Amino acid sequence: MSDEQAPLTPKPTVEALPVVEVTSSITGPMETEKEHIIIKPDATIEKVPETAEAAPAAEPAAPVEATFESPARKHKKKSKGKEKIDAEQDVSALGSASPRSETSSQPDSARGSPRPKLVSWLEETKLTDSATVSPAWAALGETTSLLKGKEARVPAGFCTTSAAYKLFLSANPGLEDNLRACFQGITSEESDIRKQCKKARNYILAAAMPSTLMDAAVEAYGVLCRRAMPPEESAEKVDIDCIARAALISPSDDPAHFMGPLESYANISGNKSVIETIQRCFALAVSPTAVRSFQRQGVAVMDGSISACFQKLVRADTGSSGVIIPAEVESGNPSIVTIRSNWGVGDTVSTGASQVDEFQLFKPLLSSGKPAILSKSRGRKKQKSIYHRDGTKLVAVPKPDRYTLSLTDDQLVLLGNMGCIIESTFKEPMVVEFAIDGAEKACYIVHVAPDHLYSTSPSVSIDHYSLGDTNAAPLLVGAAVGHSIANGRVHVVTSPHKSVFDFKPGDILVGDYFDAEADPIVRKAGGVILNRGDRRSYIALLARSLGIPAIVGASKATDTFKTGQEITIDCSHFPMGRVYDGTITFNKTSSKVEDIPVTETRVMGVVKPGQAFFQNSPAAVGGVIFLDSIVRNLGVHPLSFSKYDEIKDRMERKYVDELTVGYPAASLSEYYVDAVTSTIAQTCAAFHPRNVIVQLADMTSSDLRNLSGGSSFESPEVNPAYGLRGLSRASHDDYKDAFGSECTAIKRVLDMGFTNLIVCVPFIRSVAEVDSFREALHSFGLETSAEPELGTKVRLYLDVQVPSNIFFAPKLSKQFAGFIVDVKKLTSSLFCQDMDDAAYKSFLHTHAENLEPALAQIVRAARGSNIPVGLHIHSDEHAAISPWITTHRIDFLAVDAARVVDTINIIAGRERSESLSSLSKSGHVSSVSESSTGTSESEEATLGEAVENVVHLKAE
Repeated sequence: MSDEQAPLTPKPTVEALPVVEVTSSITGPMETEKEHIIIKPDATIEKVPETAEAAPAAEPAAPVEATFESPARKHKKKSKGKEKIDAEQDVSALGSASPRSETSSQPDSARGSPRPKLVSWLEETKLTDSATVSPAWAALGETTSLLKGKEARVPAGFCTTSAAYKLFLSANPGLEDNLRACFQGITSEESDIRKQCKKARNYILAAAMPSTLMDAAVEAYGVLCRRAMPPEESAEKVDIDCIARAALISPSDDPAHFMGPLESYANISGNKSVIETIQRCFALAVSPTAVRSFQRQGVAVMDGSISACFQKLVRADTGSSGVIIPAEVESGNPSIVTIRSNWGVGDTVSTGASQVDEFQLFKPLLSSGKPAILSKSRGRKKQKSIYHRDGTKLVAVPKPDRYTLSLTDDQLVLLGNMGCIIESTFKEPMVVEFAIDGAEKACYIVHVAPDHLYSTSPSVSIDHYSLGDTNAAPLLVGAAVGHSIANGRVHVVTSPHKSVFDFKPGDILVGDYFDAEADPIVRKAGGVILNRGDRRSYIALLARSLGIPAIVGASKATDTFKTGQEITIDCSHFPMGRVYDGTITFNKTSSKVEDIPVTETRVMGVVKPGQAFFQNSPAAVGGVIFLDSIVRNLGVHPLSFSKYDEIKDRMERKYVDELTVGYPAASLSEYYVDAVTSTIAQTCAAFHPRNVIVQLADMTSSDLRNLSGGSSFESPEVNPAYGLRGLSRASHDDYKDAFGSECTAIKRVLDMGFTNLIVCVPFIRSVAEVDSFREALHSFGLETSAEPELGTKVRLYLDVQVPSNIFFAPKLSKQFAGFIVDVKKLTSSLFCQDMDDAAYKSFLHTHAENLEPALAQIVRAARGSNIPVGLHIHSDEHAAISPWITTHRIDFLAVDAARVVDTINIIAGRERSESLSSLSKSGHVSSVSESSTGTSESEEATLGEAVENVVHLKAE
């Protein structure tokens, strides 16, 4: 139950509200006489014939204590005796009632006047009915028709219309006046909102339910019950369990004001319970959440309406449920479908009450029918939500299920396809909630809504932030959201509702943990720091969509900072965010994507594991990822999974146990395969259809010994830099298991259909090693090819880093589809210079000309075999080797993802300068004087046109 809704069990005081009588004259199959409808102070619903003695109402001034009887029912509870609303009313009179024959939507033939439609069946509801049943139920109704006949469907149901709510208000004399009095002159102060909403809610709960509306709801519920029964049993009505949800109807048609369900009530069974729940839903029209929503839209509360939707209850408490997100969560990449799920009802997925499973699927592969699951992340699902009375409650997840994935591969593909179908139909990204019925094993779509939080539009500019000089240590660190920097004044918030009016635009919001209730404050904030939460929490996603920096999981933020303190938030070093005391200057550079020059030498971005979607620069022609970085990110020696029993240290075994929880002991190596597969697949998807180069493992024995479990598998070497590494390690019997896992991962990515994958082979000593390496690949099911169109055959590049590669370059160019030169490693091996030595940068600048002949020989060999050649450049090498790029017509560079745009601009400058120089030497362009009057306007135009033509030709 929402914290904004007052409990139902205490007895609220209703100011001067007497028992209300409403006279209603109806005819139809259910009633044939005039009746008074009375809700007594104890909220018992009655129908009293007009001839009966009416309840006296001669003393209207006395306050009345009104309690509303909770509609909580035990599962499948049977009515005892005769209810005030007779559950056994002549069901046979309904005959073959169907969703298209409810009396509430048909003309009153006896009286000759049409009655407003009070209920609408979801299957007959369209998007155009938003003003009648709310945008939430209109979208769900549209989805009902869309999924008809498909494996996933929307549970059958009906909803009350805006006319039903208006009838309820008008049928109770004085009710509308009382409600208007509550909201007349209401302020935005939280205390005022809560006070007036409580008073208005009590008025609604103590009012009378019109007989016409009750009849329409009872008949619709009866039809729903019969439809839920098998055909041979459908003639007899048996009460079924329903879930009821309420959604607002606003006069505003702004899509940004789309609002999902306000509240849910589960286990609703029986006519009386349905009527009571409708009234509870109507009371939500004057809840604090509704009032704040109307205020944000500039809509008067009394101009709004509400609709209650009843659907057959999906027993997700015995199955699983979750949400389909139309984008990658942290970056907003729209080519990804993200699915989050847990056992039980979906409360734990939306509130973050438990660590849940998360899956990623690639939309282009889904549409082609190929394996599209990029990654599966197991959540440590300690709690799940189950239905309890008319709501839900948290219970412990049985231990065997905690680390078992809550969705199967088939269910993932089904849900991914349903998400894509819905998004395509609505022509915009949609968030979809689903439930898997544990008894039926069927998949249901239970809610759809436009996505205003996860998806992002294609970038029109690339921003880069850098913090000014500071030697100060950060006051706090946490998980960064976004990559920007901000200064501001701290505002510590304990209650968003109370602080929203004191919060100044640009202040830094500091708090423990907030959900959607802090939305108005975050929209005013310059930054956010929270003790708890992760990058997938509502506030983190909102901050990202707003472009403001946020740091979550900064455990002691509320203890560290005080309101009024000036601080600086730095998220430029993603994934780690830092907070500094005081105001520190920072730089921001922005480059419009359309203005980034196209160069002859293209630039690829080197990305980190798990960050490809975030680090995918639209200016890069592809991505590069190193298997070594994946292994370092895991922190475990690759053989620790396949040779677990050989790990000597008990604590190192325990660390592997924690990583591989949920995997059978006999197949721990599957964890390593999954980790490598998901990282490579995510990178290929992030850059698709641009190429992605994956370099195989090249770690030395000393590097591997430093990993958990490393000392159990690596013997000390005299000179690790020239020991067992690269191809010699891949083909070594002792390392065969780990190399096999890596090959399996690559094959899985190829089998998905990623033809943009290129494998780079490091540290080859001789040509003979290449043949043995191909045999090793073949033994693990991998074939090689120079062309990406050959399906699951892999293209191989050579990482040139040892002197023998230079001597054998002509032969090696026949064996590989491309070369990539690691400048740092080649310099180290040629000149015996320690790569990690602080003097390396100085050495490279001094001796760069001695390295250039080696590079020239590699380029000649590549050109002779018509294969591309690239350079892997580290940040400290740009100045020394940038002249080579244009001199030797290097095809591509691999640089850190953060330096892609800067590198492109450097290359463009050199290519432009070289073009001008070439034109000048050939006599096509006369020399240009430094004087501003040295050229005429016509000469300047000719020069500009010549340069533009040259750059254009190079780009092509």
